[in-house]
Parts: sequence; structure tokens; C-alpha cells
Amino acid sequence: MTVAKKLWLRNVIGDVTTEQYFALRKKNKKTIKMLMLVVILFAVCWFPLNCYVILLSSQTIHTNNALYFAFHWFAMSSTCYNPFIYCWLNDSFRSELKALLNVCRKPPGPTEQRLPSTVPSYRLAWPENGNFKRLQVSHVLPSASNIQSGKTDISAVEPIVAVS
Repeated sequence: MTVAKKLWLRNVIGDVTTEQYFALRKKNKKTIKMLMLVVILFAVCWFPLNCYVILLSSQTIHTNNALYFAFHWFAMSSTCYNPFIYCWLNDSFRSELKALLNVCRKPPGPTEQRLPSTVPSYRLAWPENGNFKRLQVSHVLPSASNIQSGKTDISAVEPIVAVS
């Protein structure tokens, strides 16, 4: 109530036109409505757990883990509702959220281009003749299943260090 009172009674410094005054009042009403909704929702969510704990501590009822878990879950869920309330009642929160989502959105990339299957895209790691020079192989083609699946044949891997 103190925060709501402060919000309602604060004044703008400087000259204010009638339109500005009514716009400020409307904005203050919306802010106080949002504040009250957050507080009421918090109270509603935490009330069952607090009542349950008071009844347990006064030994009026016996403990029930399932009931405690349900009340505790409901109480903790109160924090999940706040962003929805802010998005609904706060224009600046909504615009910042939209800007953030636009930044996080993946930019459209170029369409994938597949290499033609007639061009070999690898070299033999260890040719059969024992010569460890890098040789371009033009007569050995990868299998069609490897091209389509994107898998690398182990014999197509080049060594990092050549053995002499």
C-alpha cells in the first residue's frame, strides 16, 4: 500500500499540460493495477501453504507429504505468473521483450547446397602403395549412402602427422 500511495502521489517536475496530466494518471492507474495484481496473486498462491504449516505446527492436522508438495508447488508457481502480468499490463516490458526475442531469433541462413556426387570430396589417408604424400584420388568415389547421410568414411580421413 505504501508503494501504491507513493506512485499515486508523486508529481512531475515542471509544467504539465492537461493532456500530460491525464496520461500520467492513466499510466499510474495501470502501474498500480499491475502492482496490486502481482501482490494479490502472490498472496493467493502462498496462502494454502502458510495455512497448512500453521495447522501442522498447532498439531491440528497430521502431516501429508502429497498435500505439502502440492501446496509448496502452488506457492512457488507464483513467480511464474509475474512475466505474464508484466507483459499484459506494461507496454515498455512488452516492447523490450519483443526486442529481445528479435535478437534471439536465428537469422535466415543461405539454403543448403549439396555437392554433386561425381566429385570426390576426400583424399585417402593411407594409399596402398605406402607413399604417404597427399594424393588426390579421382577414381574412388564415396558411396551414395555416405553422401546422403553426411557420414565420413574412416579411410577418407587425412592424418595430421605423416609417418615416415
